[in-house]
Amino acid sequence: MTAAATNQPTAAEPTIQDFEASLQQLKDMVARLETGNLSLADSLEAFQKASQLAEQCEQQLAKADEQVRIITESMQKN
Repeated sequence: MTAAATNQPTAAEPTIQDFEASLQQLKDMVARLETGNLSLADSLEAFQKASQLAEQCEQQLAKADEQVRIITESMQKN
């Protein structure tokens, strides 16, 4: 039985905990940027990391949305 058939994430699939951790890191990074206390170099580094975290979160949300769509369609067929 595959991981998909058992609704278990594979090693490559992010988990809800991964999303929550990424989202919290993103919030923390934004808060650091909003203080205005970072140097230009630190601000650029923080912005780059925040952009990467935002992209990760968007990808994880897209995957979750697709899973919800598949489940919903499956339920409608029954």
